[in-house]
Amino acid sequence: MNQFFLPNEYVNLSRKIKMIISGKSGTGKTWYALTAPRPLAILDLEGGSLVYHSKSTLFEAFDRLQTRSIQEIEAAVKSLESDTHYQSIVIDPITIYYELLQEAYQEKRILKSKNDDAALAMKDWGDIKKRYKSLLTRLINLDKNIIIITREKDVTQEVAGQQVVVGFREDCEKSTEYMPDISLRLSLSGAIRKCLIKKDRTITYQSGAIIELPKFETWLDNLPKGSDNIIIEPDDKAAEKNSQALEAKKPAPVSSEVNLPEEWSNWILRINAFRSPVEASNWWNKHKEEVKALCSQEAAHELYQMIVDKSAQLKTTERKSTMVANELYKVMGKKDL
Repeated sequence: MNQFFLPNEYVNLSRKIKMIISGKSGTGKTWYALTAPRPLAILDLEGGSLVYHSKSTLFEAFDRLQTRSIQEIEAAVKSLESDTHYQSIVIDPITIYYELLQEAYQEKRILKSKNDDAALAMKDWGDIKKRYKSLLTRLINLDKNIIIITREKDVTQEVAGQQVVVGFREDCEKSTEYMPDISLRLSLSGAIRKCLIKKDRTITYQSGAIIELPKFETWLDNLPKGSDNIIIEPDDKAAEKNSQALEAKKPAPVSSEVNLPEEWSNWILRINAFRSPVEASNWWNKHKEEVKALCSQEAAHELYQMIVDKSAQLKTTERKSTMVANELYKVMGKKDL
């Protein structure tokens, strides 16, 4: 048996419902999520569950946290990792959590730059997505039924000079839909709520089917009921481990060797002073035999790599200069140059 891969009979997995629900306002996203198995708790970010909270004739009791605090949302999700009470958790809608992160980082950027029009930087977007995916992974990893509600946005396309709606997509971070096993889009047909099965890894329903809303138990019957909950490693932890693995395999720089020749420091200064790739190439061709004679094989290779890196840097600079010159030539014309 391969040490990395296990056949199905060696896997004893447990899986609860992991679902994302999208749809226009009023299609019953919150209502349907609140029919999930009890005990149930909802992270309510827009107050949509309040009207149902006292409707004991429609719903069994459920617990709710209404908040728009990033810290409170994240702390609540973290607390569920040690919770053994709830069977189902709803977040409604995750769209707002994504918006709250953007607004917070935008405000942080404005305060830092003292510019009310400051835009989010690339690093800001990286931090936002990292924090968002961390919460999403924590939710999916919970040994509970997870129902993620998201608002919906139109997908438009220009037709004959006008923007025409050609489809719909979840209004949240674009990778969100990949993690849940079930993806539904709710709609109304008269007074009847229906759903499009966008994805169903449980193979309970065929993708693309449009059906009346089924009971949650229908999916539960088709999920594995082993003892090992499926855990997805969070991106930040995976990145940290992989970074450590790369560092562990990285050879120590030979510049720390005690037996380097006296010429070593002068060579480094000379490499840093190169002004063109041709100069770098000529220097190496002239001195490579001397370098190989005075250095260990590892040290000679490191010096050669320094020259290669410097040459690549100079080529990039030359290319940019040429592009600028060409643009000037186009704008000013040959006579002006």
